[in-house]
Amino acid sequence: MMINTSDYEQRINICKECPVFNERYKTCGPPTNAINPFKKPHTLDGVVFKPCGCPVDHLAMYAVEDCPAKRWPTLNQQDWQMPTLEQIRAIRKRGKVERGEMQQLFKLRREYLGIKDNKSFTTCTPCMNELLDRLERSLVEDLKKAEQAQALIELTQVELTPDPQIEVTVTPIKKRKAKRKKI
Repeated sequence: MMINTSDYEQRINICKECPVFNERYKTCGPPTNAINPFKKPHTLDGVVFKPCGCPVDHLAMYAVEDCPAKRWPTLNQQDWQMPTLEQIRAIRKRGKVERGEMQQLFKLRREYLGIKDNKSFTTCTPCMNELLDRLERSLVEDLKKAEQAQALIELTQVELTPDPQIEVTVTPIKKRKAKRKKI
């Protein structure tokens, strides 16, 4: 779903510096349409790719998207999970899915939840509510795990030094001999 503004701006700047960026249409390569459905492969920094032809400002705002040339930095999961969770809650609040959100929700369904059944949309309200529930639960669980991991990392970085004033004395323990009974 959506990413934060600093990551978005960073992606846009990377795209504008890319040699395949189409300045006129602000797309990744030539815009794809009915006249130009085929994409020519390009090689950039040793990566062979086909520019997608998508508007860069639209493509860069979604966390599940990646640059065709693999030039965008990888996102920290927490950087996209929180805005995605907020967007899911906004969908619930307004009671409907806006145009374009359905594709992103089903892309999350495939890539984040791992459900690969080739569905790309639903008109069934209970099915959409179930999808939103599953995504929200998974995101909340992952965010909690990330917070716990961060707390554990912070705990392990605390320096523990022994108090020099405390003296430890060791007292010898007397061994007892076992007595045998005479038969």
